[in-house]
Formats: sequence, C-alpha cells, structure tokens
Amino acid sequence: MKAMIVSVACLLACGCGKSGDHAAVAGADTRKAESFLIVATDRGFEAPIRMSAGLRHIVFENRGSKIHEAMLVKLAAGQSADDYVAAVKGGALFPKGALDYSGAGLTGPGESVEVWLRVDAGNFILICWNADHPTTIPVHSFAVIGNSILQYLVVWFEHAVSIAAAICRYGTCWKLVSPRSMP
Repeated sequence: MKAMIVSVACLLACGCGKSGDHAAVAGADTRKAESFLIVATDRGFEAPIRMSAGLRHIVFENRGSKIHEAMLVKLAAGQSADDYVAAVKGGALFPKGALDYSGAGLTGPGESVEVWLRVDAGNFILICWNADHPTTIPVHSFAVIGNSILQYLVVWFEHAVSIAAAICRYGTCWKLVSPRSMP
C-alpha cells in the first residue's frame, strides 16, 4: 500500500505542470521567468501576489527617491498584514510569531539587487525597515504556495487512501479517490 501511495504521488507530481515548466530540461534559460520582481517606490511595493515555495530568485529594484529595502516576513498563523503593522506601530520591534526570511537589503535610488532565498508556504509581507518606513510605507502582502505533492497530507486508513485537500496547480485540480471509502 505504501508503494501505491508513493507511486501515485510521483505520478501526480510529474504530471502537474504546464508544458513550459519543463523548459529547463530542454536547456532553455528560465531564470528570468522564475524571478520574483519587487519594485520599491516612495509609496510602497509593486510585486506579484504569489510565488512558489522553494529556492527563489528575488530581483529588487528601487525606483524611489529614498533608500529602501524589501524584507520578507512570514506571518504567524492567523496573523494578518494589518495585525503585523499595528504591532509595529504599537512599538513591537518584530511582532511575535512572525518569521524573518531576510531579503534585499538597503538599496539606493535607481539601484537594484538580486538575491536567492528559500521560502516556505505561507502568508508573507514585504516591509522596508529603513528610517520611519515600517510605519509610513504600506507593506505588500503575498502568498507562498507549496509546489510539491509531498506537502499534502496523505491519510492512510485500512488500505484506503485520501488526500486531505484537493491538489490544485495552474487552475487544474485533482482529487485522489480511494477504491474503498473512508469510514
């Protein structure tokens, strides 16, 4: 039975991507397509609202007139971006439960920097800690989405297999149905 679970997981993991996902195998340069571009202005951040978990290429461009940075913070379970900012405005140096994932450090106007970071699934914000920016410049919220079938909880009960949630990627969802129903 365990062999069946692993086989199904491998089959789904291999067949879950778009055709363009396999460009690296063909020797194509996918670095630019996989980059997470963050643009800082004096009014806030412009960035995607989601990225895949794993080792990621972060490109940070400061298009503002002041020095900015883009620090990635993973929010605690149940914590919103507004909760985090309210705690900072209330004097917290780093709100409880949140995790610092580093990011692109202080960068001058018109400059850019590239970093590689490993990120886990969860809800994140981008924040600039320079000067009064944490309290005056809006944070940017985004989600890091798990990208592996192995991140889903597989429940095994009396030779029956069930996935705790549907497996969705690129707008297509799969649900593993057991030959036997769960009690």
